[in-house]
Amino acid sequence: SASPAPRPRAGEMPWQRCPEACRLAWRRFMRMAHAWDLRFSASEEASFKRTLQAEVASAQLSGSSVIIFVTLGTSLPVYLAQRDRVDDPFLWAADDPRAFYFGVTIVLLLLNFFLCVAAMCRLRGFLRRLDFELISPAAIISVLVSVAASGQWSTARLYGRDSIDVWGPGGQYHDSEITGLILLIGTVVVVCHIFPIRSMVLWLPPPP
Repeated sequence: SASPAPRPRAGEMPWQRCPEACRLAWRRFMRMAHAWDLRFSASEEASFKRTLQAEVASAQLSGSSVIIFVTLGTSLPVYLAQRDRVDDPFLWAADDPRAFYFGVTIVLLLLNFFLCVAAMCRLRGFLRRLDFELISPAAIISVLVSVAASGQWSTARLYGRDSIDVWGPGGQYHDSEITGLILLIGTVVVVCHIFPIRSMVLWLPPPP
């Protein structure tokens, strides 16, 4: 009969039980991944991080403030057009695309409001434990997802309904997709130009 497979030793990682060729491939991948590490030595990294955090927090404050004003400017006309309708979207019916639209908008506004507060506290010397080099990319991704998901036309289509039936006649609802695309491109361009984020250090595999 076949001999049973050897039991793994305590503390042994999965790749340590692989054949030698597998381990060699893993070590090669580790060396390539760590070549992307943009951090300095421990002492220099601590000094650089202190300066970097203030720069990222300042950029986050500016970016979140702009997002709040743009979101209010694009969603306020929609709110004014929908608030007096008989089928009130603020009953938050589960099958109402407008509830999804306004829910995403409210979450986006709250997220960026708290980011503004956190960034101001960090610039004033408080909340020093907050790592804005990690917080900012997560916030940026949340903004991009929110913008992509909350267009008037796409929100209606997400629920399998026509945009005119959802939002009412008289609107150019395809234009919301163009506006959303412009916002996505503008956000990416601004982030790449003013946010000093070393994206390659957000995750690194363990050393070989």
